[in-house]
Amino acid sequence: MQTKILTRVIDVDAKRLQNVITFPPSGAFIVDSSIAVEGPQRVSFKFNAAKLKTASRDWRVPPFGQGWFDTVYVDDKIRIAQDIRGDTLIVENDGAPRIFT
Repeated sequence: MQTKILTRVIDVDAKRLQNVITFPPSGAFIVDSSIAVEGPQRVSFKFNAAKLKTASRDWRVPPFGQGWFDTVYVDDKIRIAQDIRGDTLIVENDGAPRIFT
């Protein structure tokens, strides 16, 4: 199985974060989180739902975990963040938030 697309959807107005990993041709792992803006750079999150989608069935898995990330750079094309684990994430802006189901 090869990863096709990794997507992170952040909707500050809806207080929602979604991480999606798609697997060709029709699979996906989707994790939903609630978010809270803690300051000018920090956003905290808490996982609240997760599922593995396959061509024939959706498998719900118990979500657990919470954390935060600090946005260290942002412009109209990219955002660079460092998270609670010390990872650095570089994300390209792909337009308005679209939630996966």
